[in-house]
Amino acid sequence: MKESLNFSILRFKPSLPMSTSWSAAVAAAPIVGYNVGVGNDEKIRETPRAARRLTAGLLPFVHTGGLMRILTYITTEEDAGRAARSVVPRRFQLGTHAFRRLKVEGGILCDGAPLRADTVLRAGQRLEIRMDNGETKAKTEIKAALDGLPPSFIRYIDEDMLVVSKGAPLATLPCGHIHTGTLREQLAALLGQDAAAFDYHPVNRLDKGTSGLLCVARHAHAQRLLTGQLHTDSFIREYLAVTEGVPAQREGVIDAPIARLGTGAKRAVRPDGRRAVTHYRVEQAAGGRALIRLRLETGRTHQIRVHLAHIGCPICGDYLYGRELPELKDRFALHSARLRCVQPVTGETVEVVEPLPEELKALLTPSAFCAPRCRRLGCGRNSVPPQAR
Repeated sequence: MKESLNFSILRFKPSLPMSTSWSAAVAAAPIVGYNVGVGNDEKIRETPRAARRLTAGLLPFVHTGGLMRILTYITTEEDAGRAARSVVPRRFQLGTHAFRRLKVEGGILCDGAPLRADTVLRAGQRLEIRMDNGETKAKTEIKAALDGLPPSFIRYIDEDMLVVSKGAPLATLPCGHIHTGTLREQLAALLGQDAAAFDYHPVNRLDKGTSGLLCVARHAHAQRLLTGQLHTDSFIREYLAVTEGVPAQREGVIDAPIARLGTGAKRAVRPDGRRAVTHYRVEQAAGGRALIRLRLETGRTHQIRVHLAHIGCPICGDYLYGRELPELKDRFALHSARLRCVQPVTGETVEVVEPLPEELKALLTPSAFCAPRCRRLGCGRNSVPPQAR
């Protein structure tokens, strides 16, 4: 009988009430795991589809070990006689840098002992890679880390990744004059972890003034696999924007190259720029404003903001490409509303939807178009611009 990998599946999706503290919730969350052994083809056919996909790619078994994320693989006859430096990166889908770093840190084991890169492997040996996934004991006060920051909420979490709904204004990473008060510190606090030691790997980025869904890998291996999905059909991002002005066409594609203007942060559509493609559809129009759903085909800096300004419909409150609005303090009307990706280890689809915030919905209500005098007197029919009636 031909030997092959056999997966016994234990799959859980934590479902936790929003009132539960995330430090306690994560500690109580069930483990996702795959038990690997040597079996026959009949048993493999009996396992779920996700396991068969893993079997076909000879991907490793996954479980957790305290503060480490441990991936384990049992070598086969195909691996016998090969050096570890050839087998380990291929079986665990590790990049060259990640393999070298794990080797130096003693994070690669063979039958429980540290593995040398030139070790010749035999069939049936147990290979492990051990990576810190940021699960450290809390050393900072959660309240202190969250004071003054807009709220963010974890919408999906497992051992390899999480999806967070980021508040705005809130920076994803430290940059320029922003050194503290970022999403990194906020996530560490939500998970009850030490911000200084928190392993934080954002896969996609959101501007400080953009709210909504962001994918974060919990260790470097997951980041590499998730990053490889970006700008493919495996990683879908949809945004909602409220704009000043309504596009001439209700649905279309903006294919216009984007380049940096000078040395500052501002970008513009220019012939010498890099290719940028944005798909859009008008969901609603009122009072000279529009609610537009957008999907990115490429990922240029400020792409949505630049493209919408380019077609004469800048995002409401965008100080860089339009004009600020007093009702949107330090943010603009752009929201990451839908994120779909493939879980990097199990191969399952993860999809999260986040509704438009109330403050952005309010921009499309009749009262948002009233003159200041009308707002003081109370909104009536005469305060609504003709084009919105």
